[in-house]
Amino acid sequence: MKSDTILDFAGTYEQYVHSCGDDHLDVDTVVLKAQDKKSKARKVQKAAKASGDADQSVKELKKRREEITSGIEAREARLGELDATFSDPAFYNGTSPEEMRALQAERQAVEAEVSDLVAAWEEVEEELGELA
Repeated sequence: MKSDTILDFAGTYEQYVHSCGDDHLDVDTVVLKAQDKKSKARKVQKAAKASGDADQSVKELKKRREEITSGIEAREARLGELDATFSDPAFYNGTSPEEMRALQAERQAVEAEVSDLVAAWEEVEEELGELA
C-alpha cells in the first residue's frame, strides 16, 4: 500500500489508533518514544563496549539486579515493621507526637526508596533483556 492512498479500516477511529500502537497524531509522543528507545539501546551498547565483553556486562547487570532486589526486600521488611507499629493501638497512647511524625517521615522516605529501587530494577531487567 502506498502512503498517498486511502486505507480502508473496518472499525472506529479509536480502534484504528489502537491498532497502530500509538497516537500517530501526537508527534511529540512518537518522537520522544523513538528517542527513548535509541538512547536506551546506546546505553546498552556503551556498557557492552566499555566492559569489553557482553558476557561481563550481563554478569555485572545480574549482580546489580541482586543488589537491588535485596535492597527492595530490606526496605519492604522495614515498611512492614512500621505498618505493624502504626497498627498497634497502644502505640498511639504511649508515643509522643514528635515520634509519630518521625516514624511517618521515615515511612515516606522508605516508600520513596522502594519506588526508586523498583525503577532501577526495571531498567536493569530491560538492559538484560536487550543483551540476551
